[in-house]
Amino acid sequence: MASSETRYMRDPGILLALVLCMGVAACSSEDDPGVDDRSTGTLEFYANGEEFIREPFVAKDGWEVAFDHFFVNLFGPTAIQGAEGGAHTASVQTSAGGARIQHAGHPHTGITTGTVHAALVGDYLVDLHQNPLTGLDPDEERTLVGSVSHVDGLGNRVFTGNYNTVNFNIKPVQISGGSYTGTCPAMEDASACEAAALAMQGYSLRMTGRATCVEDSLCTLDEVVGFDIRLLPVLPGETALRSGIAWSSCTWEGEPLNPGLVVPDGTGWVEMTFHADHIFGDIEEPASDPINVFALGFTPFRSIAGDTGCDPGEAFCITADQAGLLAAWETGAALQPELQYAYPMLIHAVAGMGHCGEGHCLH
Repeated sequence: MASSETRYMRDPGILLALVLCMGVAACSSEDDPGVDDRSTGTLEFYANGEEFIREPFVAKDGWEVAFDHFFVNLFGPTAIQGAEGGAHTASVQTSAGGARIQHAGHPHTGITTGTVHAALVGDYLVDLHQNPLTGLDPDEERTLVGSVSHVDGLGNRVFTGNYNTVNFNIKPVQISGGSYTGTCPAMEDASACEAAALAMQGYSLRMTGRATCVEDSLCTLDEVVGFDIRLLPVLPGETALRSGIAWSSCTWEGEPLNPGLVVPDGTGWVEMTFHADHIFGDIEEPASDPINVFALGFTPFRSIAGDTGCDPGEAFCITADQAGLLAAWETGAALQPELQYAYPMLIHAVAGMGHCGEGHCLH
């Protein structure tokens, strides 16, 4: 019987393959289109409400807003390796509902075909008012939503490179079998998670706290108004109450530079940043500044607050969902015509909240 060596020498095809392979240092996996030997690493996803949510601030109309909680239900945040120095070409996604989710488990809309990306799977209920990392690093007052190491839950490998843009949604909280279908990063325990989720069932965003008038030329000095507001939100033209808002092509602006850079076996990060001053404005900025021109302020909420069922220390309070706000403002517009603009201004303001550091997003 011929030896293996003899059979190789007699077979021209095998001999040719050996010769070609010997012409390089090794037969690379690049010869196999089904194998990719690029290096991989770890990517972390953070959510940050910054000082406008963590600390009291004065709105454009003289109300000092102090949050107790600011919940957002994040869905499938996705980090993308875009073009160097800027965002990649992206389309706009305007809802988290139904057929607009293009990739199982996370929103794929707004990602250029073939672009390297990695994602967290599912829902994440985050309280942006928390300071979960306080005491570890005073500059890290944000929430680690989750991380993916080498491969994400959808099978995308976390290839090395610069993940310089991020897409993310907020969508209504879903309860199945009496339990929240997602996870609650940084919350104290499972019971706190369930309580927060049950209070938000069917809603994407919930903000609670108090507003105190501190500018007597704009409101009644020292008046205190409690608030508990639940929003979907629904964009203009949307009728399905399951709608959410999606932000895409969010490119990081701030320090450090290139935080999403992943080197072999190294760790990069991306941040989903929410700016509450887009809703309430900022009295420290000029009235003509776009942040104040397009912000709703707190006065429209005060206009529909009642004086019953309030907590101690509150002269008035409001507990309302999005549909309730719309109905109340439409009714109130008969006496205060400016309230006819309150609802669209609120939805526009919430849509503008999403950032990546100081970098803006498409929405």
